[in-house]
Amino acid sequence: MQSSESMPTTRSRSESGSDLLDVEKHMLTMLAQGDSLRLVLEFFCRGVEALAGSGALASVLLADGDRLRHGAAPSLPAAFNEAINGIAIGPSVGSCGAAAFTGQTVITEDIHHDARWAPFLELATAHGLRACWAVPVLAEARILATVALYYREARAPSADDLRLVERGALMVRAAIERHAADTERAVLLARAERSQHQAEAEREALRAFIRNAPGALCLLRGPTHIFEFANPAYMRLVGDRPQLGLAAREAFPELAGQGFFELLDGVYASGEAFIGTELPAKLQDAPGVYRDIFVNFVYQPTRDAAGTIDGIAVYAHEVTEFVESRKAIAQALEREQEQRLAAESAQALFRALFDSMPQLGWTARPDGFIEFYNAGWYEYTGTTFEEMQGWGWRTVHDPDLLDAVIARWQHSLDTGTPFEMEFPLRRHDGVFRMFLTRINPLRDTSGQVVRWVGVNTDIEDVRAARALSDAVAEQSREAQRVLLQMRSEKEAAERQLAALLRGKD
Repeated sequence: MQSSESMPTTRSRSESGSDLLDVEKHMLTMLAQGDSLRLVLEFFCRGVEALAGSGALASVLLADGDRLRHGAAPSLPAAFNEAINGIAIGPSVGSCGAAAFTGQTVITEDIHHDARWAPFLELATAHGLRACWAVPVLAEARILATVALYYREARAPSADDLRLVERGALMVRAAIERHAADTERAVLLARAERSQHQAEAEREALRAFIRNAPGALCLLRGPTHIFEFANPAYMRLVGDRPQLGLAAREAFPELAGQGFFELLDGVYASGEAFIGTELPAKLQDAPGVYRDIFVNFVYQPTRDAAGTIDGIAVYAHEVTEFVESRKAIAQALEREQEQRLAAESAQALFRALFDSMPQLGWTARPDGFIEFYNAGWYEYTGTTFEEMQGWGWRTVHDPDLLDAVIARWQHSLDTGTPFEMEFPLRRHDGVFRMFLTRINPLRDTSGQVVRWVGVNTDIEDVRAARALSDAVAEQSREAQRVLLQMRSEKEAAERQLAALLRGKD
């Protein structure tokens, strides 16, 4: 901020024009040197006060929507500035509020006798303010600010006074617009300078996300589907074998004839994603040793900056346990069909177990603000990103359990510990299904949490399957007990008959 020696001194009206020009030039110099808008406006106020003389107190209020915020008023009492900071723009809101509302200069010769000052009369009187002349600062009919001169005695402005304050309004407009332009230019320059760094950081963040995601993920590049990356979960799914740098057909020769390579070729050629549900696969763990699994997976095409398909992202989840549990239930039902257990209920459970759903995934900032959901989330919930971002996810939770979920999630946020919990989520049609939710923290090299990765796995079918299996087992045990009792009674009867026959002999 400039010292008092650099401020214009009180001059005659014939001399003030050149001094005002000096103030304007110095304001632009301050902006060019990077001084803040607050310092520039404070210099302006002191300059105008010196030129106006007679105890003038200058003020600049900046427009902020439908309100006026403190810009600069170095000579007005701090308590007064604080009290009017944020006043509404309106026809009866003092001189400045009315000037901003009407777009016209507002002259209050005596605050004690102006109805527009009625709401602020006590405030003005307490600080010894008696007159106020306010000029709007406009840019194409848009209000930017107001410039005002206050006096401690009632008085009317002369023509020179009005020219001074109106010229001052033009100077304030120039300063605001110059500051806005400089700020925008600086922002654009900063964005340009960090765009390359940000792009690389985002790419590394994506790699880190894939590495730490609970689900099995890998990236394939080019028409031959060369492995570029596979996270630990993917390696556990397919077995620890060399993959990176190999084409899919080289890395998994045993999959030939199982349809997976053809699906990859189709996705790369068409650009259309493929979702597979409970598809069987035979993997070779060692020479002559094969393993049969069932998987849910997504083949999602990726594109380069020009929009050309350059690879495929693979997300997979093994559901072998689900499928085998369902088969075991079906076999148990066939063995125990004479029991005629609630056929409709058993059939409904069977259908529920048959219909498995892909996992839902999302990421959150360190403070828990959710910033990304996968397509499965939107398909399941029927929501949009605008509805779900941040803390919007609460709307798809059971209200009776929401407090417990929030408390458990907040504990993880506070401590950085992984989250695991079972709770229901509302589907797009209003139905609640139970999910097992796991949320893992993603940390930087210093150990700080930089992101949370969450996966919701639909376990409604598994829970139902387990309940049915328990019921079938109980019925089986009861049937065996009855058969043993019948056999015992039969043997007893045969012994009695044999005894009778021996007695006759």
